[in-house]
Order: sequence, then structure tokens, then C-alpha cells
Amino acid sequence: MLKERFGWDGPPDGKKGPYDYLPLVVQADPQGPPELFEVPSCAPPVHIHHPRYPELSSLNMQWYPIPAVCALDLSVGGIVYTAVPFNGWYASTEVLRDLTDEGRYNMLVPVAKALGMDADTKPGEAPFWKDEVMHILSMAV
Repeated sequence: MLKERFGWDGPPDGKKGPYDYLPLVVQADPQGPPELFEVPSCAPPVHIHHPRYPELSSLNMQWYPIPAVCALDLSVGGIVYTAVPFNGWYASTEVLRDLTDEGRYNMLVPVAKALGMDADTKPGEAPFWKDEVMHILSMAV
């Protein structure tokens, strides 16, 4: 969509990967065209690692430090300001869910394998490896 609608060809360095920052799309005037802005270098990615489990580093998991909030309006005295300078923050559970959900980064099994766990459970077996992976990732995040 970013290519078709805005002509964005990908990261400035030309290297595409699973953790690329997407540009910020800002439209100050509803009648004017939106503008794209690259994420500044002052927001470097946060690499996910754990000192007791160095195997996690081999997966090159990372996260971005500051979530951008979109479609946020501020109403003061009857005036609606549509370009409010605000960003959010992350709770560790949000990062864990994004890294492990099957419809997102789906890293639960790769993390288990990197840690030497048997992720192949059969129906009826208790998949305790999932709990252990979540616990270790929670500590890393």
C-alpha cells in the first residue's frame, strides 16, 4: 500500500527485513496530499536479548522504542487540533504478543528451538515449553 499510494520504495538503506520502520504518514491539510517522513535515527531499534540466554541474540529480534499514535485529536475550548504531538509507550505484554502471535512475527517456535527446547508436542501433551519461552522472552523484553 505504501508503494502504490505514496511511492515509498522501502527503507533508505535499501535493505528490507521483518523489522523495518515504516515511514510516518502525516496529512496536516485534509485537502492536501499526505507527506512521508522517515523515522529519525534518534529512535534506534531495541535488540531483544537476555544475558542468561545468549541464543536469543542469534534470532536478531528487535523492536522499535516509540510507538506512533495515529488519528489522535485534542479538543480544547471547542477547537479540534488534529496534529497533537504525542507518542505512546509499550507494556512488555504488547511486545511479547507481537513477537509470538501466529498472525504477527510468530517467533514462539523459533525461540524454543534456539533455546534447545522440544517444540513438537502431540495432542493431549501439555505444551509447557510455550510457558517457558514466554517467561524467558518476558525477562528479555
